[in-house]
Amino acid sequence: MKRNLKWFFFVVVLTIFVATLICCGNGNGGGTLPPPPVTSVSVSPKSVSLQVGANQQFTAKDQNGNMVEANWFVNDTMSGNSTLGTIDISGLYTTPSAIPSPATVTVKGCSRVDTTKCDTATVTVTAPPPPPDKVAFWIGTDTETNPCCEEIYSMDPNGSDITQLTEATPLNNGFAQNLEPAWSYDHTKIAFVTNRDKDTAIYIMNADGSKQHRIQNGLAYSTWPAWSPDGTKIAFIGKFPNTSEIGLAIMNPDGTGVTQLTHLPCPDSCTSPDHPSWSPDRTKIVFDSPTNSIWQIFSFDFGTDTLTNLSNNNFTEAYPAYSPNGKYISYYSTKLGGQKLFIMTPDGGQMTQLTFSQDYAMESTWSKDSNQIILAMRANSTSQPHLFKIGVNDSSSPVQLTTGVSRYPSWH
Repeated sequence: MKRNLKWFFFVVVLTIFVATLICCGNGNGGGTLPPPPVTSVSVSPKSVSLQVGANQQFTAKDQNGNMVEANWFVNDTMSGNSTLGTIDISGLYTTPSAIPSPATVTVKGCSRVDTTKCDTATVTVTAPPPPPDKVAFWIGTDTETNPCCEEIYSMDPNGSDITQLTEATPLNNGFAQNLEPAWSYDHTKIAFVTNRDKDTAIYIMNADGSKQHRIQNGLAYSTWPAWSPDGTKIAFIGKFPNTSEIGLAIMNPDGTGVTQLTHLPCPDSCTSPDHPSWSPDRTKIVFDSPTNSIWQIFSFDFGTDTLTNLSNNNFTEAYPAYSPNGKYISYYSTKLGGQKLFIMTPDGGQMTQLTFSQDYAMESTWSKDSNQIILAMRANSTSQPHLFKIGVNDSSSPVQLTTGVSRYPSWH
């Protein structure tokens, strides 16, 4: 009996001893050593360049290469902000929607255990690459005397990748017309003219043809939209019923702030001015308008609120378009017979002829580098127009880009 009791006590003591070893280890309560103190923090990557809208994952590690839970800052602002870019608790940095000033910001990660242990990295925010060149234009599937299914398309400047952007809207007497496209300053939107609402109105759509909507400017006749170079205004030709006038006007892209710039009596029906085009510095708009039954090119100066006749002759001259570098205005003139493409300096001075055949030039638009022009042109006064490309500084013949009935090019 005594032996059994001694054996019982021995087993109990042994069990308690083993349990103590398992549970308590070396006396630290968890069986593991506490983490060593953080003596330094290293943030990586150290330097990156990111485009607007991009993001980058940053990490913080201690002196032994172990991940560190960190607080994150951008230019010493915890979590950053919309101007500098934001960074979340994991170290994911997202660039702002616009390039900050200066364009390089500092990302800092600090240990949460010891906030004095920090390291930094730099991010340089850059602009996204420019979108590829595209030309918006109009295609008609029938003669202009019986128009049908007139739609807006886009294509590459070499005539490839033709894509339809608008769809015909049925009307009581046929289909709606969609024409006169104009790219926005940032190349993301296209303004155009349509009669789908049974009047003549300006619509805006995305570059891919989506989200088409009307600009509500309170007018039943608005045509020939032209975006300002900074995108804050749209020039257009409008008919103003309160004054029985038609003329050049400007408005905000949402249709508010309509301001009439020129005044041409138009009690019932009249010949409308055409084709406004902004100077790159936004100080002038050129357009064409009938004067004593002859079309002439005019320049409206915002600084002086005055009009200047740049043509000032007895020949028909129309469809002006400013070059992006502001050095020239392209247009057509009948001064040498037919309709030839010319360029002139913005003051109406130096003039250079670019087309010499019997073809009839019409609307024109410039490449971004101001070295090429795409224009609508007819083989004669009665034939259908097509689009052609021509160099400004060489004597090569125009290259045909389209085979269908096409006009109103707008190049970005």
